[in-house]
Amino acid sequence: MIGFKSGQKFERMKGSRPFRFLFPIFASLIFLGPYLVSLFFLDNSSTLNSTELLWALKNSVIQSGAAALISVSFGFFLSFGLLNFSGATQSVLGRIVLVPQVLPTLFSILISFSLLNPFPMGHIGVIFIFTLVNLGLSTYFMAHAIRSQVGNLALVSDVMGIKKSSFIFRILLPLIKSDLKVNFFFVFLFCLASLSVPLVAGGGKGTNLEVLIYEKIFIEQAWNSAAMMMIFQTGLIFCISYFFLNRRGASPQPFVSHPFLKSKVSALALLIYIISYGYGYISRLLESFSDFEDLVPYGVDILEATGQSLLIGIVTLGICFVFLYGWIVYFVEKQRHHFVIHLMSISTVLVGFSLYILFSQTVQMDYIKLPLAFLILFVPALFRFIFEDKLAQIKGQILAAKVHSISTTRIVFQIILHQFPNALLTSASLLLIWTLSDFAISRAAGAQVKTLGLLSVNFLNSYRLNSAYLLSFYILIFWGVLSALFYFFIKGIYGVDRKR
Repeated sequence: MIGFKSGQKFERMKGSRPFRFLFPIFASLIFLGPYLVSLFFLDNSSTLNSTELLWALKNSVIQSGAAALISVSFGFFLSFGLLNFSGATQSVLGRIVLVPQVLPTLFSILISFSLLNPFPMGHIGVIFIFTLVNLGLSTYFMAHAIRSQVGNLALVSDVMGIKKSSFIFRILLPLIKSDLKVNFFFVFLFCLASLSVPLVAGGGKGTNLEVLIYEKIFIEQAWNSAAMMMIFQTGLIFCISYFFLNRRGASPQPFVSHPFLKSKVSALALLIYIISYGYGYISRLLESFSDFEDLVPYGVDILEATGQSLLIGIVTLGICFVFLYGWIVYFVEKQRHHFVIHLMSISTVLVGFSLYILFSQTVQMDYIKLPLAFLILFVPALFRFIFEDKLAQIKGQILAAKVHSISTTRIVFQIILHQFPNALLTSASLLLIWTLSDFAISRAAGAQVKTLGLLSVNFLNSYRLNSAYLLSFYILIFWGVLSALFYFFIKGIYGVDRKR
């Protein structure tokens, strides 16, 4: 058992000094680069069409505000349904409701086109997809807030003779008001910065600010105007994040379940939501097999897209592991996290545009810029949600190892990562499905490469919905195979390590 010795000081590991010094600088340049590139294109001659900007901003606010309001309102209602279950059932359902948020947007778009036929392009269609994606997350978030904040107040209220309706409106809602606010503005910002959904479902009248910037870059070639709009959008999102995403709830309380916090009607509605999402995909997929021969002529394109998507995924995993290692080394040395993991991925177009400018438009360069885009947009959030708390839990082990002058490399691989095989598997699996299904980032970066996600959206845009469904199912199978291979690879490494 490693322990502390009185008077002993930490010794820095000389072998890690160059990496310790260079990595924070390199990481800062990578993650701040998109902002710096957009500033580069501002000059005194830059002009901004305020009418066009306000029109796109109005569309963004309508879509984001409506989706956030519906998601939070119904999420609060459905949270009583999730709390109606207990034990393992509640845990399983809690994971299932997060699937629409975790899965790439491509799948929710396909499901929406299946559930609503004909699909209403424009504001209604965009709001429907946004709600479908975020409703499960809001439900989970509100259930967690209730469990954390209510404690035994429901039981006490019942004993004191307070009615359920009075408890909800006079006690529960004021108690979780901060959580409701954070939930609303989180969904609002997610929708505000979305490119994929309005790009496919917005139509001419549903163009939001993100799509307008995309059109300024790749259609009008008006880079100065696009840069000004990106800076405006960035400032807007930063302001909203700063003022409205600070949660000030009370300290978590031991939760006592009570009928006041349960609802069979909500439970039924929750199951309908889950079943509708799954049925919307499976029913149309089964129907699509009758048109399988329509996909045969694209066999060569699919194989080419498979190879290129696989290579992008492998490079993405490699780059992301380097940054994961770097951030853990930084945490071991500094006992705090590098600031870039707190940067919110605010705009697909902003990141895509910066990489479009910095790299030449060739297939070879796509294997560098697309993994960098995935790194900037996805990995900080993955690190925070999967690794941040785990590192905090073993901080004592890290300090004890440093007291005994164990090298940083050994601390990272033999103490930290040795305990996180499932976290590594989850992160790698999510990165793989996101890279395989992406189309918005590839378009925003002006990618020349063929990917499975781009091919699927091309089918969708040309009204070949069945072909898009079949290709999406192929993506799921391919992802499952890659995840299984990665699982055995990781387990093999850990197995060999245990035998030493």
